[in-house]
Amino acid sequence: MAIANGAQHSLHFVAESTYGTTPSTPTWTPIPHTGTNLALTKDAIESEKLRGDRQVEDFRHGNKTIGGEVNAELEYEAFDTILEAVMCGTWSTDSLKQSCAELGQPTC
Repeated sequence: MAIANGAQHSLHFVAESTYGTTPSTPTWTPIPHTGTNLALTKDAIESEKLRGDRQVEDFRHGNKTIGGEVNAELEYEAFDTILEAVMCGTWSTDSLKQSCAELGQPTC
C-alpha cells in the first residue's frame, strides 16, 4: 500500500476511551511530521513438504502487521498528547507525572 506524499498526505490520531474502539464522534488530531514509511505487511505460511507432483501442499495467509517510522521535528507542545499516552501519565506544570498506582507501587 503506497502512502501519498506532499500536499496529498496527512497523518492523524484519535484517543480511544475503550481499547480498540474508535469513538462514534472522533476528534482527529493531526501529527506534525516530515515523512513516514508506515506500511501493512502480511505473513505467508507455506508448507515445505516435498511432493512428487511439485505442488505446494498448503498455503495460508498469516498475521497482518503495520510497521514503519514516522519522522518528525521536535516542536514545543506539539507531541504533549502523544507523550502523555506513551507514558500513561499527564502533564502537570511542564513535567510529566505518573501515579504510584499506575507503577504498581503503594508509594513512590
